[in-house]
Amino acid sequence: MKKLIQKKLLWLIPILFISCAHTTTQESYQRMYAKIFNGGEYVADDIKPDLGENGFVVEGTLVNRPNNLIVVFEYTPENLTFIDSARTDSAGYFRMQKVLGNEQICYIQFGERLGFPTALNNQSKMKLRIKTVQGGVSYLLEGTHIESAQQIKKLTELNSGYLYKLNTLQRQVMGYDKNVTTKEQLNNARLSMAAMEGERQKAIIAEMNAAEPSAAPYFVLKFLLQEPDYKTINQAYLKCKKYDEQMAYTQILKSWSETEKTTAIGSPAPEISQKTPQGKVLKLSSLKGKVVLIDFWASWCRPCMISMPRLKNTYAKYKDKGFEIYGVSLDRDSSKWANTIIAQKLIWKQVSDLKYWSNAAAKKYSVHGIPATFLIDQDGNIAGKNLHGPALELKIEELLAKKKN
Repeated sequence: MKKLIQKKLLWLIPILFISCAHTTTQESYQRMYAKIFNGGEYVADDIKPDLGENGFVVEGTLVNRPNNLIVVFEYTPENLTFIDSARTDSAGYFRMQKVLGNEQICYIQFGERLGFPTALNNQSKMKLRIKTVQGGVSYLLEGTHIESAQQIKKLTELNSGYLYKLNTLQRQVMGYDKNVTTKEQLNNARLSMAAMEGERQKAIIAEMNAAEPSAAPYFVLKFLLQEPDYKTINQAYLKCKKYDEQMAYTQILKSWSETEKTTAIGSPAPEISQKTPQGKVLKLSSLKGKVVLIDFWASWCRPCMISMPRLKNTYAKYKDKGFEIYGVSLDRDSSKWANTIIAQKLIWKQVSDLKYWSNAAAKKYSVHGIPATFLIDQDGNIAGKNLHGPALELKIEELLAKKKN
């Protein structure tokens, strides 16, 4: 029989805001997904080598889904990489066994939109009972050497509860709830949504910190939190280090923590020295003494352009009070960059090295999605990250008032 040979898939990470990120396309992902889980040519190999006690074992029942393809992928921010597959028998039973190089965050997939994250290592012996329920998946998990998997299950269930509430509020904000129609009601929904998102992140971080060491903190930072700060990243690193210092995820978090430390709140803003559209070098440090918003953007980034009207309003409101914007473009076409600045009337400071995602400043500030902003105080220290709308203006006013006093 033919074995599932698709090696890589994209995974769409649910996000609560829109940004341009350095990833592959959603369309490609959707085509591959449909092909694997709807195409009859993809079946699991029924001839499995006897690995004895070696490697992980995942077995269990997929309730009411006989002859159903089930696949284990390695789960990364960029893609899903094939590990193993099986088909359920007439009673829904399945079994998979494979030797891994090291512990891996995984995704168990059994339908075009059905699956859940977990974790496996070469000692994991996992038993599952999986059911599809309205709006998602429910599963029972037991076994040995599955500490990371158990924590990931608890964390994703916690996250799902908050996402359900956030989706309800988002419907109100978007005008889909007939009982929420007035300007005041819509504004209250927006405020409630922001508060709920803050509560979600705090609850997940608290759960991560309270749990025993495992690989789960890596999963939290990569897939459940948006723009985690240095403190949270370092906490996750120390948890994983205590669990397994040599684990790949520990090393990733170590590097991330070291990088993030350079742009942590309160740290001196790393210097940026790039050219304006007119070809003159403009250093970030030349603006010391003002409150400065570093705005990473690009002419090709639609979310960036959508955010410009509000940014122009903020600039007009504070530019004569000691506030400046230092735009760093990830463009690579100098004409498009310069023409967009003129057409959109972006009258604040603008620089670029025209190196796209390889922009030196973007690398220095660990920017992987745009728009991305860093608010710098009058002393040249980082005072805020990715603040928008009222939150940004409140922080600007706080910094301006603080200097006066």
